[in-house]
Amino acid sequence: MPEKRSTILNRSHAIHVAVAMCLCFLARAAVAVPTFDQQRKTVSVSLASQPEDAIFSLVKAGIAEDKPTQALAVTQRWLRQNVAKNPLLLYHTGRAAELSGRSRAAVALYRQYLKRADLASDAASNAVLGVYSLLINTLDDPGAAYSFGRNEGHRLVGVPRAGQFDAWFLDLAIQRRDPQALADRLLACIKAGVSNDLWLPVTTSTSAGCCDRSITTLSNQDTPRSRRICTPPSRRWPGRSPLTTN
Repeated sequence: MPEKRSTILNRSHAIHVAVAMCLCFLARAAVAVPTFDQQRKTVSVSLASQPEDAIFSLVKAGIAEDKPTQALAVTQRWLRQNVAKNPLLLYHTGRAAELSGRSRAAVALYRQYLKRADLASDAASNAVLGVYSLLINTLDDPGAAYSFGRNEGHRLVGVPRAGQFDAWFLDLAIQRRDPQALADRLLACIKAGVSNDLWLPVTTSTSAGCCDRSITTLSNQDTPRSRRICTPPSRRWPGRSPLTTN
């Protein structure tokens, strides 16, 4: 009986020792994760030939360690000589650009990302919001935002955060006498199941939450047609955090 108890105690001790060793190993592994500066030093030796995963890790580390400018510089050099296979690399590089105050570069990178993005992802939603808010708010260039909406916005209608700009875009399309853009966006909204408040012709009193006004739109040889459209109270949106991501 004493021998059996001794055997059980020895096994229990061995298990505790093994668990302790595993915990020590994991702790050392966590400490051993390369910092941004260490990663930059490693990839700088032969930047162009670095695997994409190394650059992806570097730019994310740069953002996490509040070194987006340095991360952006390295990543852009790599992108000049390589094509990103993972579109999320473009998204995170866009985030680094935005955090660095390089708004034009951020817009360009977000737009590149959106051409290949999973439009159901949070990253795509954040990128659409980034393009519009940077162009409208930061760069004070609503014309460029309108062009983005006209050229690429119709296929992005289903992206959650893109919806807040539909009324703004439709309003500008009317002001610019751009019936093709108006028709394309309305069709995209209808197909995506967007609320009728965006396009319902004026036949009843205004719905709650909408700005009620008669608008003359152009259709087929400038034939006027009255419509009601919901417009946001302002064409500027509150500041956004570029840190939101997946």
